[in-house]
Amino acid sequence: MLMSPSASAAAAAAAATTAAAAAAAAAAVSLRMAPLQQQLQHHPQQQQQQQDLQQQQQQQDLQQQQQQDLQQQQQQQQQQQQQQQQHQRVYLSCVYLDAS
Repeated sequence: MLMSPSASAAAAAAAATTAAAAAAAAAAVSLRMAPLQQQLQHHPQQQQQQQDLQQQQQQQDLQQQQQQDLQQQQQQQQQQQQQQQQHQRVYLSCVYLDAS
């Protein structure tokens, strides 16, 4: 389905928002984990477990953001479909009035 310029711009903005949110989430996780990483410097196994947990958290944050973006895109598509249906109704009404 072709997207209008405004829908394309909205999709691009959503993608940029996703990237910014993912970067912010990664930074927030890093800030939360920094004190723990300092404590775990002398415990390589615990440090690896902590890094694994941090990576899982980042993946969950990214998945959540992607899900929100997908929902936003679906809402935009629904709005476009509703607008197209409304335009069709108006057109058909005009055709009917012209014919009568």
